[in-house]
Amino acid sequence: MKELLSGFFDVLKRILLVVSILSFALPALSLDDNGDQSTGSRLFTKHCVGCHLNGKNIIRRSKTLSKSDLYRQGILDVQAIATIARAGIGQMSGYEDELSFEEAQEISQWIYLQALNSWHQE
Repeated sequence: MKELLSGFFDVLKRILLVVSILSFALPALSLDDNGDQSTGSRLFTKHCVGCHLNGKNIIRRSKTLSKSDLYRQGILDVQAIATIARAGIGQMSGYEDELSFEEAQEISQWIYLQALNSWHQE
């Protein structure tokens, strides 16, 4: 059983890597006023999109980044999202070593705006 689980997680890691690589080929998720991808969007693409493409969750379907799911989990504001981005929650590891406080704020503001807009793509 242990070997089976190990093999499953190896396959899952490879799938996540492929999804992450493919995500860079996708059009920009949001643009700033100059038509460039925003900092929050760039950081989300780099750190989060592998599991949360378009606000979904490929690991835990009920743990999406939709407004209703965030509220249901008691994640009610940008600061709560930033805390989770750095510290992690449940099965999700935190990115404290990869994200500065300011970067976590950028991602979180971007996620919160996407959730308020129901993750609509332009």
